Amino acid sequence: MDKNSAILFLEKISGDKDYSRFGRCFKTKEKKYFYDTGTGKVCECEENEFELLDMLINKNDYPKVLEMLTEPRYLIALENVMTLYNDENMFQDRGISVFEFPNMKDIDSGIKNGIRQIILEVTEQCNLRCKYCIYHEEFERNRNFSNKNMEWETAKKALDFAALHSQEKLAVGFYGGEPLLRFQFIKDCIEYANKIMPGKDITYSMTTNLTLVTDEIAQYLASLDDCSLLVSLDGPEEIHNKFRVNMNGHGSFGDSLIGLEKLVTAFGNRAEACIAINTVVCPPYNKEKLDRIESFFSSLKWLPMNIVRRLSYVSPDSLKDEDLGGYKKIRDMTNEEFYSQPDEAIDPVGEWAYDKIKQMEITRENSGKFGDFIQNDFLRIHKRWLTNEPLNFMPMHGCCIPGMRRLYCSVDGNFKACERIGNSPYIGNVNDGIAKQDIYEKYIKDYGEKVAPLCAKCWAKNICSLCYITCFSEDGVDMRRKEISCISERNTCERRLVHYHESLEVNPDSLAFLNDIKME
Repeated sequence: MDKNSAILFLEKISGDKDYSRFGRCFKTKEKKYFYDTGTGKVCECEENEFELLDMLINKNDYPKVLEMLTEPRYLIALENVMTLYNDENMFQDRGISVFEFPNMKDIDSGIKNGIRQIILEVTEQCNLRCKYCIYHEEFERNRNFSNKNMEWETAKKALDFAALHSQEKLAVGFYGGEPLLRFQFIKDCIEYANKIMPGKDITYSMTTNLTLVTDEIAQYLASLDDCSLLVSLDGPEEIHNKFRVNMNGHGSFGDSLIGLEKLVTAFGNRAEACIAINTVVCPPYNKEKLDRIESFFSSLKWLPMNIVRRLSYVSPDSLKDEDLGGYKKIRDMTNEEFYSQPDEAIDPVGEWAYDKIKQMEITRENSGKFGDFIQNDFLRIHKRWLTNEPLNFMPMHGCCIPGMRRLYCSVDGNFKACERIGNSPYIGNVNDGIAKQDIYEKYIKDYGEKVAPLCAKCWAKNICSLCYITCFSEDGVDMRRKEISCISERNTCERRLVHYHESLEVNPDSLAFLNDIKME
């Protein structure tokens, strides 16, 4: 291949000289790779190939590539790229700028009998005042605490709606505030759900701060045929109590730990399958602190060894400046400054978890021991779109059809897409049902028209996990928030690719168990 032939090839695959959407070059400590957006294929690269593709695709510097092509070694590298183009259909992402999203008929049929989970916000009250809570007055994206409780008629109507519009399986969740403030109400809901849905396989779930768990509550929850609990405990006493305090400012560690032990005792050999621990990690982010948290959980001899533990970052916007400490300067960085830092600074919790994972033999049973890192980040790469031809459509990455996969019922009986989305347009209520036209106009059509052109140019669009949560306000899509989220997600996607392939390099069969896990 001579230089003129090389230039003709480059112009053929991208007339506008923008190559960034075709994929991503990434490297582990041992090898160099290229991920192809259109097909999902990953190929190993030699040094010259990697340098050329990195300049062409990662840096998108076409003039510099023309300079490189004066050297024979890069012409040979580009000839190898051409082979992948011709034989493997790589470097052919079509730049489609319209999502493959459902039409009104799809939405109608999906919602008629497609609800998989309904979550009842049983109260807006909470007995704690965690300093990082997103329901504080200072955090603008969500409601504040209040004395509101869900009324019984509201709960009945929500459950009636779910019974009518679900199939043989349904998950019923309870959310707050602190849902255990209304334990009897929850029992009444469960009794009613079982009564009106005798033929359904119902799973009950709850998110709780643990402080109100009694022997009676623990034994009742353990008596349910299928129960899933996400419980909050941030680590040893001094770490937990720094932020998780009650209304008088006193730490909640003692009550939380007692509550967790009561649940583990009541569930017995089911505890590992039914209970997951959510640990919110706050600044400072360092290995010593994370090791202390891990050592604390390991020291609890009564805690099942492989219980799932989720490690999540606190939202910087929910903390006061004095609680952010040195992290405040990181929060104030530009995106370019932040993502130019080492991975340990960008994602300290993820990097710490991955270092731990590298030291153990991964199985399905222990894969949740250091957060849902494997069954979230690794699974998304493992089950990515993988085709012989470039995709002829663009999927809506992590987005669902609101009102189908998950339906959130607020304390007032208004329907929202889910409990995590914060302030966002309602999609109906318990009296009128789901507003399908609102779903289509506000979540499908408006989101698609605004976001799809952005995604069309993105190399990570087919392994992206972002959904409505990252960019919705009461008025709909907030593109500024969306674009900021996209920068973070692209960085995350690249690190997912690196970690996943490093694991395969060590043991090609180590992640085979992911084949049997369904990605929701």
